[in-house]
Formats: sequence, C-alpha cells, structure tokens
Amino acid sequence: MTTFHMESIMTLTEAIKAHGAVASIQLNHVGAMNHPDTIPGHKNPIGPSAYVRDDGVQVEEMTVEMMEKTAEQWAEVAWVAKSLGFQMINLHGGHGWLLHQFMSPLTNHRTDKWGGSAENRCRFAVMVCDRIKEVCGKNFMIDFRMSASEVNSVGYGIENGIECAKQLDGHCDIIHCSVGNHEVIESFVVMHPSMFLEDGVNMKFAAEVKKYVKTPVAAVGSFSDPAMMEKALADGLVDVIEIGRGVIADPDLPNKARMGKADEIN
Repeated sequence: MTTFHMESIMTLTEAIKAHGAVASIQLNHVGAMNHPDTIPGHKNPIGPSAYVRDDGVQVEEMTVEMMEKTAEQWAEVAWVAKSLGFQMINLHGGHGWLLHQFMSPLTNHRTDKWGGSAENRCRFAVMVCDRIKEVCGKNFMIDFRMSASEVNSVGYGIENGIECAKQLDGHCDIIHCSVGNHEVIESFVVMHPSMFLEDGVNMKFAAEVKKYVKTPVAAVGSFSDPAMMEKALADGLVDVIEIGRGVIADPDLPNKARMGKADEIN
C-alpha cells in the first residue's frame, strides 16, 4: 500500500466520521474458493478440508499453524484498518467464504478439534475474533457476518446457525445474520434477495438467533420499508438493521425515512 493509498483511505474515513457515522470496512478470506493463478507461487488454495473442486483445483487442508498464521494476518489487517481511521470491521463469516467453510458441515469434514460439533467448527472463527480484539483493543468493533441458515436442501438450517451464534457470543460486537452458501445454487435467490421476495426476508432467522445470544443481532436482506424496519426494532426482534443495495439505490434512504418521506425512497 502506497502513501497515496493510505492518504486516500484516511480522507474517506475522516469524511465518514465527520458526518457522525462509524467508518467500517469488510475483511474477507475466500479460502478454498481462491485459484492458484491469483496466489503467489501458484500454490493451491487452502480450506478446512482437502478436496478436488469441480474445476479440478486441489484444495489443501489447513494445518493448525496455517490457522494461527491466518488469524494473525487478519489481526494485522484489522490493525492497519484501525490506523487508517476505521472504527469497526465487518468480518465475513458467511456465504461460503473461509470462516463459513469451517462453520459448515458441507465443507468441514475434519475429525480433530476443528471439526465435528458446532463448537469445534466455530473454533477458528472465535480464534480470529479473539486475536483481532487482542491486537486492536476491546473497543474496536467486530461486526461478524454469518449465514444463520444455508437455506438449501443439503446445507445446515437455523438450528446449526443458532449453535454457531452461541459460540460467537461475546467474541464479537454484532452477530450479523445473513443466509446462504454460494456453492449451492438454490441459496442464491435468498442470499441476494430481489424485489420478488418479501421485505426483510431473512428477519425470521436473525430474530430466532437473538433469542439465544446476548451479543446484539443484526438482520440484513431486502429491507426497503422504513415502517417495517422501525417496528422490528421497536418490537425487539433484532437490534440492528443493515442495508446494502438499498442505500446504493437511494443513498438518502435513511434521511428520507427520518423525515417522514418514505414515499420518496427509490
């Protein structure tokens, strides 16, 4: 990263904070979904278990040393983010990426203490969260995005999502409930919900998780009706509503909702 890049990022984070918002950035590791062509030395990608992908690429099983090194690298990147003005990170632990690959029985076939039970499958994610807190301090927030359900016929359901959330409880600041696994195509329609699904299509999963944890719970996915979002918060179904594409479609969505102009939201 050059001085120009660092200065540009600090200009961004200072602008965000100047308007009273919290500057956050998503950190992710694609794990087994990486490709040798993008890895220095043309090495095979790594994941919780060894297997050959449909495209013929060999995935290597991570050793404990690899896990510790990866957790340390995550913490180092989080520290860099903090030094550049970010106050929070969104740690992506859903949708089929590395942390989710460990959390899901579909991709984690280990027989050691890193596989099997939900406690074991979540051990790596907890390690990463704890190491980030050790390096960045307890006041540097972690918004942990997880798939509360894989919403497909072969993946795990909300019961496993709840057990995973219990393991993360107390190790992050927000348990951010999305759904899906990009490796199972039927997940896509809910993982990236369109206008043809009901508003807040994933709310029911987040609301169920909230019953079992003390950490604040966020819901995400197809939120466009301010009245519906406000009622969900007022009723205590969840603690946070996260909106992505909605504020891309209309960056003024929160302001219009606040001013009672919901009918003007794009």
